[in-house]
Amino acid sequence: TYAPVGSVIGADSAPLACPELDNQGRCLLTDHGTFCIFNVYAPNLGGHGLTKKMKFHNALRRAMQRQRAKGKAVILVGDLNLKHQALDMHWQDRFVHIPDILHQVQTQENVRNTLPRWKLDIARHWNRITRCMDTQEVIKTKTQNSLTNETYDKFRLVVTLNGRRIHLGSHESDPSHCTYQYDFSEDSYFDEDKRERVRCSEANCVRVGILTELMSKIAEVEWDETTQRAIESHCSRLSPSREWMSRLLSEDNMVDTFRHFYPTAEGRYTCWNQFTNRRYVNEGGRIDYVVIDKSLMGRVQRGGNLRCGVQDQNVGENYALTETAALRATTANGQYQPASFGGDGLQVPSKTALDLQFGEPHTGMIYTPPLFSDHIAISVLLDDSDGGHLSHIL
Repeated sequence: TYAPVGSVIGADSAPLACPELDNQGRCLLTDHGTFCIFNVYAPNLGGHGLTKKMKFHNALRRAMQRQRAKGKAVILVGDLNLKHQALDMHWQDRFVHIPDILHQVQTQENVRNTLPRWKLDIARHWNRITRCMDTQEVIKTKTQNSLTNETYDKFRLVVTLNGRRIHLGSHESDPSHCTYQYDFSEDSYFDEDKRERVRCSEANCVRVGILTELMSKIAEVEWDETTQRAIESHCSRLSPSREWMSRLLSEDNMVDTFRHFYPTAEGRYTCWNQFTNRRYVNEGGRIDYVVIDKSLMGRVQRGGNLRCGVQDQNVGENYALTETAALRATTANGQYQPASFGGDGLQVPSKTALDLQFGEPHTGMIYTPPLFSDHIAISVLLDDSDGGHLSHIL
Protein backbone atom coordinates (compact mmCIF):
# COMPACT_ATOMS: atom_id res chain seq x y z
CA THR A 1 0.00 0.00 0.00
CA TYR A 2 1.34 3.42 -0.99
CA ALA A 3 -0.08 6.46 0.76
CA PRO A 4 1.22 10.07 0.96
CA VAL A 5 2.64 11.34 4.22
CA GLY A 6 -0.13 12.57 6.46
CA SER A 7 -2.88 10.37 5.03
CA VAL A 8 -2.27 7.42 7.37
CA ILE A 9 -3.07 7.35 11.06
CA GLY A 10 -1.58 3.91 11.58
CA ALA A 11 -0.65 0.62 9.94
CA ASP A 12 -0.78 -2.98 11.10
CA SER A 13 0.99 -5.91 9.44
CA ALA A 14 -0.75 -8.38 11.79
CA PRO A 15 -4.44 -7.43 11.68
CA LEU A 16 -5.91 -10.94 11.56
CA ALA A 17 -5.42 -11.70 15.28
CA CYS A 18 -3.92 -15.06 14.34
CA PRO A 19 -0.11 -15.39 14.55
CA GLU A 20 -0.07 -18.37 12.18
CA LEU A 21 -1.70 -16.25 9.45
CA ASP A 22 -0.21 -12.87 10.32
CA ASN A 23 3.33 -14.26 10.23
CA GLN A 24 2.82 -15.13 6.55
CA GLY A 25 2.68 -11.43 5.68
CA ARG A 26 -0.45 -11.81 3.58
CA CYS A 27 -2.43 -8.87 4.92
CA LEU A 28 -1.60 -5.22 5.61
CA LEU A 29 -4.07 -2.87 7.28
CA THR A 30 -3.73 0.89 6.92
CA ASP A 31 -5.91 3.23 9.00
CA HIS A 32 -7.00 6.47 7.32
CA GLY A 33 -9.33 7.84 9.98
CA THR A 34 -12.88 7.36 8.76
CA PHE A 35 -11.95 4.33 6.68
CA CYS A 36 -9.30 1.62 6.50
CA ILE A 37 -7.78 -0.48 3.74
CA PHE A 38 -6.99 -4.19 3.84
CA ASN A 39 -4.40 -5.07 1.19
CA VAL A 40 -4.21 -8.87 0.87
CA TYR A 41 -2.73 -11.83 -0.94
CA ALA A 42 -4.93 -14.81 -0.09
CA PRO A 43 -3.58 -18.37 -0.19
CA ASN A 44 -4.31 -20.36 -3.32
CA LEU A 45 -5.67 -23.89 -3.40
CA GLY A 46 -2.35 -25.55 -4.24
CA GLY A 47 0.16 -26.24 -1.50
CA HIS A 48 -1.85 -24.38 1.12
CA GLY A 49 -5.02 -26.42 0.74
CA LEU A 50 -8.58 -25.30 1.20
CA THR A 51 -8.42 -25.57 5.00
CA LYS A 52 -5.76 -22.86 5.21
CA LYS A 53 -7.38 -20.80 2.46
CA MET A 54 -10.74 -20.67 4.24
CA LYS A 55 -9.05 -20.04 7.59
CA PHE A 56 -7.46 -16.95 6.04
CA HIS A 57 -10.71 -15.79 4.42
CA ASN A 58 -12.70 -16.23 7.63
CA ALA A 59 -10.08 -14.44 9.72
CA LEU A 60 -10.01 -11.60 7.18
CA ARG A 61 -13.77 -11.21 7.35
CA ARG A 62 -13.69 -11.04 11.15
CA ALA A 63 -10.89 -8.45 11.02
CA MET A 64 -12.96 -6.26 8.70
CA GLN A 65 -15.97 -6.62 10.99
CA ARG A 66 -13.85 -5.48 13.95
CA GLN A 67 -12.91 -2.31 12.08
CA ARG A 68 -16.55 -1.57 11.28
CA ALA A 69 -17.36 -1.99 14.99
CA LYS A 70 -14.91 0.89 15.56
CA GLY A 71 -16.92 3.04 13.17
CA LYS A 72 -14.62 2.72 10.14
CA ALA A 73 -15.66 1.96 6.59
CA VAL A 74 -13.66 -0.81 4.92
CA ILE A 75 -11.93 -1.15 1.56
CA LEU A 76 -10.57 -4.56 0.59
CA VAL A 77 -8.04 -4.77 -2.25
CA GLY A 78 -5.77 -7.46 -3.61
CA ASP A 79 -5.50 -11.04 -4.82
CA LEU A 80 -8.33 -12.98 -3.18
CA ASN A 81 -7.49 -16.14 -5.18
CA LEU A 82 -11.12 -16.81 -6.01
CA LYS A 83 -13.36 -16.43 -9.06
CA HIS A 84 -16.66 -15.25 -7.72
CA GLN A 85 -18.99 -15.47 -10.71
CA ALA A 86 -19.09 -17.69 -13.77
CA LEU A 87 -18.03 -14.66 -15.84
CA ASP A 88 -14.87 -14.42 -13.73
CA MET A 89 -13.51 -17.66 -15.16
CA HIS A 90 -12.93 -18.87 -18.70
CA TRP A 91 -15.98 -20.73 -19.99
CA GLN A 92 -14.05 -24.01 -20.37
CA ASP A 93 -13.23 -23.92 -16.64
CA ARG A 94 -16.85 -23.70 -15.49
CA PHE A 95 -18.33 -26.80 -13.88
CA VAL A 96 -21.15 -29.07 -15.02
CA HIS A 97 -22.96 -31.12 -12.36
CA ILE A 98 -23.45 -34.42 -14.16
CA PRO A 99 -26.11 -35.85 -11.75
CA ASP A 100 -28.36 -32.88 -12.57
CA ILE A 101 -28.11 -33.64 -16.29
CA LEU A 102 -28.77 -37.36 -15.78
CA HIS A 103 -31.79 -36.56 -13.62
CA GLN A 104 -33.21 -34.18 -16.24
CA VAL A 105 -32.89 -36.77 -19.00
CA GLN A 106 -34.41 -39.51 -16.85
CA THR A 107 -37.38 -37.46 -15.65
CA GLN A 108 -38.12 -36.01 -19.09
CA GLU A 109 -38.14 -39.31 -20.94
CA ASN A 110 -41.34 -38.40 -22.75
CA VAL A 111 -39.84 -35.25 -24.24
CA ARG A 112 -36.31 -36.46 -24.97
CA ASN A 113 -36.49 -35.04 -28.47
CA THR A 114 -36.75 -31.53 -27.05
CA LEU A 115 -33.59 -31.83 -24.93
CA PRO A 116 -30.25 -30.51 -26.22
CA ARG A 117 -28.13 -33.17 -27.90
CA TRP A 118 -25.27 -32.66 -25.43
CA LYS A 119 -27.49 -33.68 -22.52
CA LEU A 120 -28.47 -36.86 -24.32
CA ASP A 121 -24.78 -37.50 -25.12
CA ILE A 122 -23.92 -37.31 -21.42
CA ALA A 123 -26.78 -39.60 -20.42
CA ARG A 124 -25.79 -42.13 -23.09
CA HIS A 125 -22.07 -42.24 -22.39
CA TRP A 126 -21.43 -41.24 -18.76
CA ASN A 127 -21.38 -44.81 -17.43
CA ARG A 128 -18.82 -45.74 -20.05
CA ILE A 129 -16.71 -42.73 -19.11
CA THR A 130 -16.79 -43.52 -15.38
CA ARG A 131 -15.81 -47.17 -15.98
CA CYS A 132 -12.92 -46.00 -18.10
CA MET A 133 -11.82 -43.43 -15.49
CA ASP A 134 -11.62 -46.21 -12.91
CA THR A 135 -8.61 -47.54 -14.85
CA GLN A 136 -6.57 -44.34 -14.63
CA GLU A 137 -2.87 -44.46 -13.86
CA VAL A 138 -0.02 -41.96 -14.03
CA ILE A 139 2.94 -42.97 -16.17
CA LYS A 140 6.40 -41.49 -16.61
CA THR A 141 7.05 -39.79 -19.94
CA LYS A 142 9.68 -37.62 -21.58
CA THR A 143 9.20 -34.46 -23.60
CA GLN A 144 11.64 -32.74 -25.91
CA ASN A 145 12.08 -29.09 -26.77
CA SER A 146 11.85 -28.97 -30.56
CA LEU A 147 14.20 -25.99 -30.75
CA THR A 148 16.90 -26.91 -28.22
CA ASN A 149 16.48 -30.73 -28.26
CA GLU A 150 16.56 -30.75 -24.45
CA THR A 151 14.57 -33.59 -22.87
CA TYR A 152 12.52 -33.41 -19.68
CA ASP A 153 11.11 -36.04 -17.32
CA LYS A 154 7.33 -35.64 -17.13
CA PHE A 155 4.17 -37.51 -16.10
CA ARG A 156 0.92 -38.21 -17.97
CA LEU A 157 -2.51 -39.58 -17.05
CA VAL A 158 -3.54 -42.74 -18.94
CA VAL A 159 -6.82 -44.68 -18.97
CA THR A 160 -7.65 -47.96 -20.71
CA LEU A 161 -10.68 -48.68 -22.89
CA ASN A 162 -11.08 -52.11 -24.52
CA GLY A 163 -7.33 -52.63 -24.38
CA ARG A 164 -6.63 -49.20 -25.88
CA ARG A 165 -4.58 -46.74 -23.83
CA ILE A 166 -5.86 -43.16 -23.90
CA HIS A 167 -3.78 -40.19 -22.80
CA LEU A 168 -5.62 -37.42 -20.95
CA GLY A 169 -4.56 -33.91 -20.08
CA SER A 170 -1.04 -32.61 -20.58
CA HIS A 171 2.47 -33.64 -19.66
CA GLU A 172 3.04 -32.52 -16.06
CA SER A 173 6.09 -32.14 -13.82
CA ASP A 174 4.22 -33.50 -10.77
CA PRO A 175 2.12 -36.72 -10.77
CA SER A 176 -0.61 -35.11 -8.65
CA HIS A 177 -1.12 -32.44 -11.30
CA CYS A 178 -2.09 -35.17 -13.78
CA THR A 179 -5.06 -36.38 -11.75
CA TYR A 180 -6.25 -33.15 -10.10
CA GLN A 181 -8.85 -32.19 -12.73
CA TYR A 182 -9.90 -35.79 -13.35
CA ASP A 183 -10.91 -36.62 -9.78
CA PHE A 184 -14.70 -36.39 -9.76
CA SER A 185 -15.27 -37.69 -6.24
CA GLU A 186 -16.97 -35.71 -3.49
CA ASP A 187 -14.53 -33.73 -1.38
CA SER A 188 -14.48 -31.86 1.92
CA TYR A 189 -12.13 -29.75 3.98
CA PHE A 190 -11.69 -29.24 7.70
CA ASP A 191 -13.09 -25.92 8.88
CA GLU A 192 -10.88 -24.91 11.81
CA ASP A 193 -13.39 -22.32 13.01
CA LYS A 194 -16.35 -24.72 13.11
CA ARG A 195 -14.12 -27.66 14.06
CA GLU A 196 -15.87 -29.88 11.52
CA ARG A 197 -15.51 -31.14 8.00
CA VAL A 198 -17.38 -29.15 5.36
CA ARG A 199 -18.23 -30.42 1.90
CA CYS A 200 -16.48 -28.36 -0.76
CA SER A 201 -17.29 -30.22 -3.97
CA GLU A 202 -20.01 -32.58 -5.08
CA ALA A 203 -19.39 -35.84 -6.85
CA ASN A 204 -19.22 -35.76 -10.64
CA CYS A 205 -18.76 -32.01 -11.05
CA VAL A 206 -16.67 -31.71 -14.21
CA ARG A 207 -15.17 -28.73 -16.00
CA VAL A 208 -16.61 -28.07 -19.47
CA GLY A 209 -13.19 -28.43 -21.11
CA ILE A 210 -12.46 -31.72 -19.35
CA LEU A 211 -15.92 -33.08 -20.13
CA THR A 212 -15.43 -32.21 -23.81
CA GLU A 213 -12.10 -34.08 -23.82
CA LEU A 214 -13.65 -37.18 -22.23
CA MET A 215 -16.56 -37.18 -24.66
CA SER A 216 -14.11 -36.98 -27.57
CA LYS A 217 -11.47 -39.49 -26.45
CA ILE A 218 -13.64 -42.04 -24.64
CA ALA A 219 -17.14 -41.69 -26.10
CA GLU A 220 -15.92 -40.56 -29.55
CA VAL A 221 -18.45 -37.72 -29.56
CA GLU A 222 -17.25 -34.33 -30.78
CA TRP A 223 -18.67 -31.07 -29.41
CA ASP A 224 -17.95 -27.82 -31.24
CA GLU A 225 -17.46 -24.51 -29.45
CA THR A 226 -21.11 -23.55 -29.85
CA THR A 227 -22.15 -26.73 -28.03
CA GLN A 228 -19.57 -26.21 -25.29
CA ARG A 229 -20.77 -22.66 -24.69
CA ALA A 230 -24.35 -23.92 -24.46
CA ILE A 231 -23.17 -26.33 -21.75
CA GLU A 232 -21.36 -23.71 -19.71
CA SER A 233 -24.46 -21.53 -19.58
CA HIS A 234 -25.96 -24.22 -17.29
CA CYS A 235 -23.09 -24.03 -14.77
CA SER A 236 -23.98 -22.51 -11.40
CA ARG A 237 -22.08 -24.39 -8.69
CA LEU A 238 -20.48 -22.46 -5.85
CA SER A 239 -17.31 -23.26 -3.94
CA PRO A 240 -16.63 -22.34 -0.28
CA SER A 241 -14.46 -19.38 -1.29
CA ARG A 242 -17.07 -18.10 -3.74
CA GLU A 243 -19.75 -18.49 -1.07
CA TRP A 244 -17.50 -16.50 1.28
CA MET A 245 -17.36 -13.69 -1.26
CA SER A 246 -21.14 -13.81 -1.68
CA ARG A 247 -21.53 -13.33 2.08
CA LEU A 248 -19.30 -10.26 1.99
CA LEU A 249 -21.61 -8.71 -0.56
CA SER A 250 -24.98 -9.81 0.84
CA GLU A 251 -24.37 -9.83 4.60
CA ASP A 252 -21.54 -7.33 5.11
CA ASN A 253 -22.89 -4.80 2.59
CA MET A 254 -19.78 -4.66 0.43
CA VAL A 255 -19.64 -4.03 -3.32
CA ASP A 256 -17.42 -5.59 -5.98
CA THR A 257 -16.59 -2.34 -7.77
CA PHE A 258 -15.77 -3.96 -11.11
CA ARG A 259 -19.00 -6.00 -11.35
CA HIS A 260 -20.98 -3.01 -10.04
CA PHE A 261 -20.19 -1.11 -13.24
CA TYR A 262 -19.68 -4.05 -15.60
CA PRO A 263 -22.05 -6.87 -14.55
CA THR A 264 -22.01 -8.51 -18.01
CA ALA A 265 -18.41 -7.89 -19.13
CA GLU A 266 -16.89 -11.04 -20.63
CA GLY A 267 -13.28 -12.21 -20.72
CA ARG A 268 -12.06 -9.63 -18.23
CA TYR A 269 -9.44 -11.53 -16.25
CA THR A 270 -6.57 -10.42 -14.04
CA CYS A 271 -4.34 -13.51 -13.99
CA TRP A 272 -3.20 -16.16 -16.48
CA ASN A 273 -0.91 -19.20 -16.48
CA GLN A 274 2.32 -17.76 -17.90
CA PHE A 275 3.96 -21.19 -18.07
CA THR A 276 1.52 -22.32 -20.75
CA ASN A 277 1.11 -18.92 -22.47
CA ARG A 278 -2.59 -18.73 -21.61
CA ARG A 279 -2.67 -14.92 -21.59
CA TYR A 280 -2.32 -14.75 -25.37
CA VAL A 281 -5.58 -16.61 -25.89
CA ASN A 282 -7.16 -14.97 -22.81
CA GLU A 283 -7.85 -18.14 -20.84
CA GLY A 284 -7.55 -16.79 -17.32
CA GLY A 285 -9.49 -15.77 -14.24
CA ARG A 286 -10.47 -12.62 -12.38
CA ILE A 287 -9.02 -13.17 -8.93
CA ASP A 288 -7.98 -9.59 -8.01
CA TYR A 289 -10.61 -7.27 -6.55
CA VAL A 290 -11.43 -3.89 -5.09
CA VAL A 291 -14.35 -4.49 -2.71
CA ILE A 292 -15.77 -1.48 -0.90
CA ASP A 293 -18.34 -0.90 1.83
CA LYS A 294 -21.59 0.45 0.40
CA SER A 295 -21.23 3.53 2.58
CA LEU A 296 -18.28 4.60 0.39
CA MET A 297 -19.89 3.85 -2.98
CA GLY A 298 -21.03 7.45 -3.35
CA ARG A 299 -17.38 8.27 -4.00
CA VAL A 300 -16.77 5.56 -6.59
CA GLN A 301 -17.01 6.57 -10.24
CA ARG A 302 -17.04 4.50 -13.41
CA GLY A 303 -14.86 6.84 -15.47
CA GLY A 304 -13.85 5.87 -19.00
CA ASN A 305 -14.50 2.65 -20.89
CA LEU A 306 -12.68 -0.55 -20.14
CA ARG A 307 -9.37 -0.81 -22.00
CA CYS A 308 -9.79 -2.38 -25.45
CA GLY A 309 -6.19 -2.61 -26.69
CA VAL A 310 -6.35 0.48 -28.88
CA GLN A 311 -5.25 4.09 -28.40
CA ASP A 312 -8.64 5.43 -29.47
CA GLN A 313 -11.01 4.32 -26.74
CA ASN A 314 -14.09 5.61 -28.58
CA VAL A 315 -15.14 2.07 -29.46
CA GLY A 316 -18.52 2.05 -27.79
CA GLU A 317 -19.56 0.83 -24.37
CA ASN A 318 -21.17 -2.37 -25.65
CA TYR A 319 -18.07 -3.40 -27.60
CA ALA A 320 -15.91 -2.91 -24.49
CA LEU A 321 -17.95 -5.62 -22.74
CA THR A 322 -17.20 -8.32 -25.35
CA GLU A 323 -14.66 -11.14 -25.33
CA THR A 324 -13.11 -9.67 -28.48
CA ALA A 325 -12.36 -6.37 -26.76
CA ALA A 326 -10.99 -8.21 -23.71
CA LEU A 327 -8.63 -10.29 -25.87
CA ARG A 328 -7.34 -7.18 -27.63
CA ALA A 329 -6.74 -5.48 -24.28
CA THR A 330 -5.04 -8.56 -22.83
CA THR A 331 -2.59 -8.86 -25.74
CA ALA A 332 -2.17 -5.13 -26.52
CA ASN A 333 -4.00 -5.82 -29.77
CA GLY A 334 -1.60 -8.66 -30.59
CA GLN A 335 1.60 -6.81 -29.68
CA TYR A 336 2.28 -9.06 -26.68
CA GLN A 337 3.47 -12.38 -28.04
CA PRO A 338 3.88 -15.80 -26.33
CA ALA A 339 7.24 -16.85 -24.94
CA SER A 340 9.08 -19.04 -27.42
CA PHE A 341 10.09 -22.64 -26.76
CA GLY A 342 13.69 -21.60 -27.36
CA GLY A 343 14.08 -20.44 -23.77
CA ASP A 344 14.37 -16.74 -24.58
CA GLY A 345 11.82 -15.79 -21.94
CA LEU A 346 9.11 -13.16 -22.19
CA GLN A 347 9.48 -10.40 -24.76
CA VAL A 348 10.38 -6.86 -23.78
CA PRO A 349 7.32 -4.82 -24.77
CA SER A 350 7.56 -1.90 -27.16
CA LYS A 351 6.72 1.63 -26.07
CA THR A 352 3.64 1.48 -28.31
CA ALA A 353 2.40 -1.60 -26.47
CA LEU A 354 3.19 -0.11 -23.07
CA ASP A 355 1.27 3.05 -23.89
CA LEU A 356 -1.91 1.00 -24.32
CA GLN A 357 -1.99 0.50 -20.54
CA PHE A 358 -2.86 4.13 -20.10
CA GLY A 359 -5.97 6.14 -20.85
CA GLU A 360 -8.80 7.96 -19.18
CA PRO A 361 -9.01 7.19 -15.44
CA HIS A 362 -11.58 4.51 -14.77
CA THR A 363 -12.74 1.74 -12.47
CA GLY A 364 -11.49 -1.38 -14.18
CA MET A 365 -8.22 -2.99 -15.25
CA ILE A 366 -4.81 -1.73 -16.32
CA TYR A 367 -3.22 -4.21 -18.69
CA THR A 368 0.40 -4.20 -17.58
CA PRO A 369 2.64 -6.37 -19.82
CA PRO A 370 3.30 -10.08 -19.20
CA LEU A 371 6.94 -9.28 -18.45
CA PHE A 372 5.87 -7.51 -15.27
CA SER A 373 3.75 -10.30 -13.74
CA ASP A 374 1.24 -13.05 -14.42
CA HIS A 375 -1.29 -10.58 -12.93
CA ILE A 376 -2.35 -7.18 -14.22
CA ALA A 377 -3.25 -4.11 -12.19
CA ILE A 378 -6.78 -3.22 -11.18
CA SER A 379 -8.09 0.29 -10.61
CA VAL A 380 -10.92 2.16 -8.93
CA LEU A 381 -11.78 5.80 -9.64
CA LEU A 382 -12.75 7.81 -6.57
CA ASP A 383 -14.32 11.26 -6.30
CA ASP A 384 -12.14 13.68 -4.36
CA SER A 385 -14.08 16.82 -5.15
CA ASP A 386 -14.63 17.67 -1.49
CA GLY A 387 -10.89 17.91 -0.87
CA GLY A 388 -10.55 14.62 1.00
CA HIS A 389 -7.57 12.32 0.61
CA LEU A 390 -9.27 9.08 -0.39
CA SER A 391 -8.26 9.17 -4.07
CA HIS A 392 -4.59 9.78 -3.23
CA ILE A 393 -4.29 6.37 -1.59
CA LEU A 394 -5.74 3.90 -4.08
